[in-house]
Amino acid sequence: MKKCIIFGAGMHGNLIYYKLEKYYDIAAYSDNSEKLWGSKIHNLTVIPPQDILQYSDVIVVVCVEDYCREIAIQLSGMGIKDIIIAPNGVMYDYQSGKVMPILNSHKSEYFKKNDDKLSVLYVQPHPCARTKKIASALKNVGVNVHSAYFLAPAENNTFNEEHCFWTFEELFDFVKNSEFDVIHCSNTPDSFTNVLIHTGKKIIHDTHDMASMFCSLRTDSLSTEFISNIFADGCIVTSEEVADILTEKYNLPQSKVLVLENFPQSAYKLNKSEKLSEIDNELHCVYMWQITSTIRYDFEVIWTKISDAGVHIHFYSAFSETHCQKYENINPKYIHYEGFLKPQEFADILPKYDCGLAFWNIASDEDATFLDTASPNKRYDYLAAGLPIVVNNLNSQRKFTEKYNCGGVLDLSGDIQEQLREISAKKIALDFIQINNMTMDSQTQRIINFYREIIEK
Repeated sequence: MKKCIIFGAGMHGNLIYYKLEKYYDIAAYSDNSEKLWGSKIHNLTVIPPQDILQYSDVIVVVCVEDYCREIAIQLSGMGIKDIIIAPNGVMYDYQSGKVMPILNSHKSEYFKKNDDKLSVLYVQPHPCARTKKIASALKNVGVNVHSAYFLAPAENNTFNEEHCFWTFEELFDFVKNSEFDVIHCSNTPDSFTNVLIHTGKKIIHDTHDMASMFCSLRTDSLSTEFISNIFADGCIVTSEEVADILTEKYNLPQSKVLVLENFPQSAYKLNKSEKLSEIDNELHCVYMWQITSTIRYDFEVIWTKISDAGVHIHFYSAFSETHCQKYENINPKYIHYEGFLKPQEFADILPKYDCGLAFWNIASDEDATFLDTASPNKRYDYLAAGLPIVVNNLNSQRKFTEKYNCGGVLDLSGDIQEQLREISAKKIALDFIQINNMTMDSQTQRIINFYREIIEK
């Protein structure tokens, strides 16, 4: 196999490894960030860009969220000839300023129905937690669920079958000539829905939180959001607040929109676990998922205040180990990087903590407006593990904790220790999410009914 270097040591570069390893001998990672040089991803060293020149006959795959062209120009200026850019895993040859589709075919065999089962294709660069929970719940009740991906497959046999794609052309051809009942696309990017609405198939656009509420307001992103929501056969959103904005913005009938919050797939089989606080009489909070340079997930100031109050923060993230260790170094006595927590490990690990941080770093009124519509996955994961939740003073988050008496607002200007002890004292029933129908398993009939309504239109 030809040697390959992945340029981009972030989330997308991390994920595309699982796609490229089937086709290339991956030799290293590279990145423009000096602080990442020498670190390891998939046991491969992140090297400075100039060190790429030490490799002969190597292809460089640029997989970053932004600035693919600028990086390709940089590499081309260094004399590197064989360059592929892969925004969201969609592959293009970069040829002296020209961006051309990859010519070699990676076609999947068309899907043909051979029974009466409902069949759904989920399309996303990489199946996110929400998509996997929906698909798993439906698979368990007999729906035939497939995935079309560009970055990396799912794990743990979530889908009946997964299909890897390199180009929009390949995906379009596969969808048009297959016999799925429904194509379920997710946003960020909206471009997959924009492409597939021309296949003549029934297209669902899972708009999640609406990209225009948190992404750059460029004309192209605004137009793709408009096209996706107007021309898809149905839309799915994560909260009633998003549904209200979506239907008003695009004048959509309520019947076209399904509200489906980010529930866990099913209730956890909790194992009895001694609280860390019972051992040392100190408070232990947990935080899961995103730790990034994006302002709303930059917790340096917030976690400094919490740890200075003598409260432990244990956090789990798939983001770069180097970046996560930066947070641990803020206050090593009270901030603990615990690595990455897989969903199947939640029931074993989470119950030993006192409360779950479902908290953002809110930088502006605009950010607050967006976050006030969100349905954070972690909120339900904490509750499923019997943990009360700690939230921002946002209307929807505050009302949720008040309605279910399941947590509270943290005021960082007040007595942090006292507030967190009060929140942690709240008792969450072990069957809380079952009683309140807060699982994807409890929503399967609603989802299937929505699909059927779309199919029959």
